[in-house]
Amino acid sequence: SPISRLAEQLHGMAEGTLPMQPLHTDRRDEIADVANSFNHLQRKLLEQEHRLAEMAHHDTLTGLPNRHLINERLERELKRLRRSRHGLALLFLDLDGFKPVNDHYGHQVGDLLLREVASRLLGTVRDIDTVARLGGDEFLILVSGNLSPGEAAERVAQSCIASLQQPIMIGLEAIHVGVSIGIACTLGEQASTTTPAILMHQADSAMYRAKAAGRNCYAIFTPETNPTPPDNNDPDRTT
Repeated sequence: SPISRLAEQLHGMAEGTLPMQPLHTDRRDEIADVANSFNHLQRKLLEQEHRLAEMAHHDTLTGLPNRHLINERLERELKRLRRSRHGLALLFLDLDGFKPVNDHYGHQVGDLLLREVASRLLGTVRDIDTVARLGGDEFLILVSGNLSPGEAAERVAQSCIASLQQPIMIGLEAIHVGVSIGIACTLGEQASTTTPAILMHQADSAMYRAKAAGRNCYAIFTPETNPTPPDNNDPDRTT
């Protein structure tokens, strides 16, 4: 009878008719050993599931949200904006001078530098904002919940530029990089016709304007601006 009840619980959880949960038993025999082994296996599987979920939504090098996760957050924020008077800003950041550093010192130093850049960028935003890594030396910052998203984004951009102007120490080497930033904004009434892809394209276009303006600065996207098209031969553009 105890074995039958145990089998029924396991079968129910396997079929989905019962929720996944630890097996409880007051026994101290082989049946208890089976239940405890199952509970241990369940914990391991849940830990693995959590790790896989983290890997699917976070950059493995820096631990920052990845493209998939920030797209989800942008979608959620845009839906929320349609019911409010607030706005949001998206900053597209591309490091200046990263490729020569990577080529000269190697990928290991480049990876350490990217981790430090991620840490510094996190220090420029509020807890409700999101810093994400797209890949290579490209980052995004989502600035949420502002009545004046453009002003908030400019403050963040200025803080990012100032933070990255300080040398990054990797061992005994003081490495200098800069950052070019493009900003795209949307307000509540615009959110209904805005998508994450549109915002990302606008911010990316504005970033190229910052590159063309001399780098290590920021530019704000406006519909009147004719942005410089992406240059796949840009020496700072990494993949």
